[in-house]
Amino acid sequence: MKTLIVTASRYGSTEQIGRWIGERLKYEGFEVHAVKAGDVVSLEDYAMVIMGSGIYSHSVLPELKAFIEQNLDALKSKKNVLFGVAMKTGPVFHKGKIHGGIEHLIPQIEMLNGSVIHADMLHGEMIPSKMTEKDRDGLMRFYKMLNLPDDEVQRRFKPRTLMDKKEVWEFTETFVNKLNGG
Repeated sequence: MKTLIVTASRYGSTEQIGRWIGERLKYEGFEVHAVKAGDVVSLEDYAMVIMGSGIYSHSVLPELKAFIEQNLDALKSKKNVLFGVAMKTGPVFHKGKIHGGIEHLIPQIEMLNGSVIHADMLHGEMIPSKMTEKDRDGLMRFYKMLNLPDDEVQRRFKPRTLMDKKEVWEFTETFVNKLNGG
């Protein structure tokens, strides 16, 4: 199956995850092409499109949103897979509301109107020294919203990765199994 992997990645984690997905698909015999969200020309030749984005300010990146909006009609006729990348992949209950997790992908799932065969969140990495000042400030506001103690904020501001190739391959195997009727 000819497959396109489209990523929106601010600091490279989502692109790396896209490469790992492509690697796993190639072992299954898929023909895979990977591009950044702003570089896609035509979807005509692809049967499946896998779209991934880092999560910032509780949403996928604008580049992925724009890609979906610009290609919505073509995407609705494809098999689509979505993934988000974040440090925490599950939801958080805070001040009476659920935040995070796969909820970040719901607007895109709804836009694609039944063509999404699988969606999930995958772990990323955070290296504050690579981040823009705006992103570091946003992260600090988020931590303050959670009322984290200063020592916990300092711990979270150290470079850390939760990226896991095994997790990515298992994610990939899940939708490959769905395609194979499992």
